[in-house]
Amino acid sequence: MGKRKVIDIRRVYRFFSLILILLMVSCSNDTAQENENTGSKAILNSEPVTFVHNKHEFKVVYYFAEFLNYIEKAEQEPGNLDELYIESVLNPFSKDVFGEYYGETLSSNWGLGTPTNTEILKRYNEALLEDQDKINSLIVEALKKSVNELPPGTDKTVYVFPANPKNASVMKWIKGVSGLTWNKDFFLIQIAPSFLNEDMLKLAVAHEYHHSVLFEDKDNYNNTTVLGEVLLEGRADKFSRILYPEIEPPWSHFSPSQEEATWNLLNENIDSTDYSIIDDLFNGVRSKGIPDRSNYKIGYAIMTNFIQKNPDITILEWSKMSPIEILEKSNYEEKKFDK
Repeated sequence: MGKRKVIDIRRVYRFFSLILILLMVSCSNDTAQENENTGSKAILNSEPVTFVHNKHEFKVVYYFAEFLNYIEKAEQEPGNLDELYIESVLNPFSKDVFGEYYGETLSSNWGLGTPTNTEILKRYNEALLEDQDKINSLIVEALKKSVNELPPGTDKTVYVFPANPKNASVMKWIKGVSGLTWNKDFFLIQIAPSFLNEDMLKLAVAHEYHHSVLFEDKDNYNNTTVLGEVLLEGRADKFSRILYPEIEPPWSHFSPSQEEATWNLLNENIDSTDYSIIDDLFNGVRSKGIPDRSNYKIGYAIMTNFIQKNPDITILEWSKMSPIEILEKSNYEEKKFDK
């Protein structure tokens, strides 16, 4: 659910996908972290939570130890934060999931830049540690519910990071949780505990899980056209809201004039692979009446039309369907916008 600048590392991963072996390595040491403000202790449990559901194995990996390592080093070397962050967090993470050190490349993605406010980051880390059992139960619940509706083809791993405090205003708006998915095997959830809404955590997990299943299909994984990216988000949003119809994400409102303006931009660039168009849809273009997260909004609108026109097509079927076929069968191009 994060900014689609993640596309850059997806392209890196695709290039190396024939030669990389994914390594899912996690620490299993328990240590104690002292809360300097309250004097209380939280148990730093970095051992993955593993469970099997419908014959597939799932792991939830918490990167609290790595962030604690960064915070401790940053307090000693405040003038060397970028290098310390890449060394302590992003390189171990990229080694785990890609088999190579891509920390510097990852740092250019939204949400993965160097956290410079280590005091707030420490509070985030401590709060997540204290609520780890609750957070884990919500993630596992959402994963099991997602699997029941959309069986995966491969096992999945979920990584959990504290969010970067520098993104506090955005994290507050999106209710404390964002996600990134690079491929079929894993996805990342970032949490700002100060703003966390538990419903949004479940919605985010279901959303990113759908991405990971969609990426099991090579044609969808490699479809980086504007329409492909729009329906990547639209399908994931529709799936998560089918699972949790009572939960509305903060970007759900879409006025008729905004929808029409967004459709016009999309319709002019359906087959384009120009990522600046994706950025425009994500960030919004006020001069054209296009709001933030319009790639989600227009994708969701197309999927709503599609399901209304094709109620007998299953979630699994439309998850594997090509973007152009979904658009054609949605009859969205014939939609009349209210004035």
